[in-house]
Amino acid sequence: MTEPELPNDKIETAEDAEKLQEVIEGLQDYVDDIEPGKVLAPETKNMLLKIKDRISSVFEGITDAMSKFSNDTKTYELVKSLKDLLFSLVRDIDWILEENNKMEGN
Repeated sequence: MTEPELPNDKIETAEDAEKLQEVIEGLQDYVDDIEPGKVLAPETKNMLLKIKDRISSVFEGITDAMSKFSNDTKTYELVKSLKDLLFSLVRDIDWILEENNKMEGN
């Protein structure tokens, strides 16, 4: 499985928000391609942990961007939707890691 691009945590422009959306969708595709019911390969597990760690700073960037774009409804709504996408992504990663730990006997 090819390593996905990790998201940037800075959203300075509407274009940055659009790029972040593409990256988050790529991360979701990566997570969706993980076959359930099998123990994760070490590199896959490490990538999921890396993604999850990176998402923390992206949430901060999104919060900052929501303030910055409060007068630009279109960009604000896009940034707000990115937050929802990230919550969904984190939930999926947590579930996969939890199931993997059960299969590993942890």
